[in-house]
Amino acid sequence: MDPSHIRTIPNPFVFNGRELVVQTRISSGRSSDVYRVKDGQNVRALKIEKTKSPRVNMVKKEVNNLFAANAVNVGPRFFEADAVQKAILMEFVDGEPFGTWAIRAEPKKLLLVLKKILGQARRLDAAGIDHGQLAGKMHNILVGKKNRVTIIDFEKASQNRKTHNERQLQGFLLRNPGGKLAGLIRARLNPKQIKAITN
Repeated sequence: MDPSHIRTIPNPFVFNGRELVVQTRISSGRSSDVYRVKDGQNVRALKIEKTKSPRVNMVKKEVNNLFAANAVNVGPRFFEADAVQKAILMEFVDGEPFGTWAIRAEPKKLLLVLKKILGQARRLDAAGIDHGQLAGKMHNILVGKKNRVTIIDFEKASQNRKTHNERQLQGFLLRNPGGKLAGLIRARLNPKQIKAITN
């Protein structure tokens, strides 16, 4: 990786005039890093734009997309942004990517979570938000305690593109003939169950 893209952050990290205690880095992408932080007594997620990020106005765009998603009860809860630090403070989601969670999920829970995933995708479609990165490795759909589903990472989402969240997920998770995850789901759910959640 080009060292010029790496942004070293201080600990504590000053955010909108107060100090956040950085606990650990959760993830790192081309444009940003995400950290678990303590904000007073609360655990939050802090997303910080990298130096020389290829995304123009990344923070502003993600805030707008996340705010719109929250309006239809999708995504981690947005708290605030710091334009100077190019950072976003949001809910910390303690969950596991759906792709790995599904491997050991019993059919009843798998069916329940799939309904939740497709329901959230449907709400994003209705709100005019195209996520753009829901299929593939399934890293952007987390399953937490009590089978809570959270769609994360709205950095590349768009409110201008034609939406296809639900259609994309139905194809990838339920109809993909060569997909390992789709094959696992079809092996655990019967055709009647699959039909019921796609109608």
